[in-house]
Amino acid sequence: MAVNPMYGCRMLEVTPLDEYGAPMTAEAELFEVPQEAGVTFNVDEGDEQELRGGDRLIAKVKEEDYLTSADITFTNAVLNAAAIKIITGGGSIEGDDGFKAPTLSDQETGRDAFQARLYVARYNEGTVDVGDEIDYTRFTFHNCKGTLSGFNPTGGEFVVPEFNIHCTENTAASEPIYEFDFVDELPTSS
Repeated sequence: MAVNPMYGCRMLEVTPLDEYGAPMTAEAELFEVPQEAGVTFNVDEGDEQELRGGDRLIAKVKEEDYLTSADITFTNAVLNAAAIKIITGGGSIEGDDGFKAPTLSDQETGRDAFQARLYVARYNEGTVDVGDEIDYTRFTFHNCKGTLSGFNPTGGEFVVPEFNIHCTENTAASEPIYEFDFVDELPTSS
């Protein structure tokens, strides 16, 4: 079996979901200059019960652990207003390619869900150069909602937006929290 190490976050693709949980691929947007993506899985640990008597353990029962969700923390080197709208809700500034954050009343109805696909480069085993990818691991998170958690414009530093994305099962489309496969190429902007 070949060993193909993964190295470097290459892209995040976000696609709005329709009311049936299906991705609206014509509306997909790309974060093409990612800096970092951290994925944390949330597990609901099952209860554990012990029965003791006479100074000894008589029985022990452990319930199953369940994967309940995943959280992605993502930073990108540039602001992409269209992709930010998919993640956070909000709207456009008329006549501009800018972004307007959602109002409190917009948020009362809830943010729309989206699909997130994270691409990580894979390399052959051994010494290789960056850019010599053999293919990409594509992690698909089927039902996501997110926020733009912040950015820090300071003197002498680049402004890098950070996003928090919460991922759960897509029950409308009967899809799991996440899956991964391997693809030869990265998606391109439409």
